[in-house]
Amino acid sequence: MPAFTPNRNYPYSIPGDPADVAGAIQALAEAVDADLQTLQAAIGPRPMARLRGTANATVQASTSEVIFTWDTVDFNNGAIDASTLGNNVIRPTTQGLWFLMATVVAPPAPGLNLDTYGIAIRDENLAVEVSETRLHTFPYTTEPGGRSIPCSGVALYGPSVLTPPGFQVVGLLERASGNNPYTYREQSITLIRMVEF
Repeated sequence: MPAFTPNRNYPYSIPGDPADVAGAIQALAEAVDADLQTLQAAIGPRPMARLRGTANATVQASTSEVIFTWDTVDFNNGAIDASTLGNNVIRPTTQGLWFLMATVVAPPAPGLNLDTYGIAIRDENLAVEVSETRLHTFPYTTEPGGRSIPCSGVALYGPSVLTPPGFQVVGLLERASGNNPYTYREQSITLIRMVEF
């Protein structure tokens, strides 16, 4: 009768067992295969998604921000609610600690008198900012097509939170004077669940 390893319960022959090399190797191989299948199912792929907004988003003359709308899903392995497309709120489907990385292209705008511009990631349920990036120098011609502004942060969706967070990415603008509109170009957001609860 074979013995079993203490940690993973793999079978192995002991000196008193009848000689059956092929059977012993097969039993070990099947035990390892079944164990790996169980481990793989438990680990699974990390929930993640990446969305883009391909339409320009304009901060109108009388406002200081614009909420970006998502029209393209680059990938989503079940991390977010599918109804996000065509909307401006992104809701994760599973609890955990989420890493969020947003970017937007800020094109040159000569003649627009700005103090700051940038983006923020917000949780619209809690009306709080997860993260914000503001720049004080405007990219007139330093980068062709504009400057890519990154913004990243982490957010918790845990057992004590009854409603999934609703993440929004917002283009921000603070004018030194005047009331001119400003248009942001391509926007993106990537969400990755780092820790599961």
